Amino acid sequence: MNIDYPKHVPMMVLPGVLLLPHQLLPLHIFEDKYKTMIEDVIHGDRIFGICDDSIYSPIHRNSIASVGLLHLCEKQEKGTSNLMLLGLQKVHMLHLNEEKAYPRVEINPIEPPSLDKRQTDVIHEHILERIEPLLPDHPKATEVIETMQQMQNLDLLIDYATQLIQTHPTLQKKIFQTIEIKEKMALFDDLFSD
Repeated sequence: MNIDYPKHVPMMVLPGVLLLPHQLLPLHIFEDKYKTMIEDVIHGDRIFGICDDSIYSPIHRNSIASVGLLHLCEKQEKGTSNLMLLGLQKVHMLHLNEEKAYPRVEINPIEPPSLDKRQTDVIHEHILERIEPLLPDHPKATEVIETMQQMQNLDLLIDYATQLIQTHPTLQKKIFQTIEIKEKMALFDDLFSD
């Protein structure tokens, strides 16, 4: 999906929360700065991102975050809102702009890496073999496996599988922020070592 992103994207700082492309993320907005941000987003291009607090650290700039599209917003009493954010794409965070009450970041969208078909098929099968035994005997398990079988984006597939394992948030973040597929796969496989 080709989207023309604005130069500066509003960011919600939520350590430990990862927004994957095509994923719906429910959010409850109650802080004043984010109430203001959501108003601006609603009246703008409806795009904002989720990042961690490394946004404020000069040595960690250029770290990876996600941007999404405001899919649904329901206003509540006292100005709070419940909303759904649809994940669009991973981005490099470049420069922090603090002109508003909420952080805005200059971004550079990250195109998912691609491998040749044979390598892609081998990695795809390997991930499914790792995940399938971990899923409980539940009707949704078949649906999850079918969803994974249809995923063409290996970066997304590995991130999705990592969330299913429910590993430590720091490890999830490290895998999420790794873009090179071989390095990402090595980190994923480490989750299964004793």
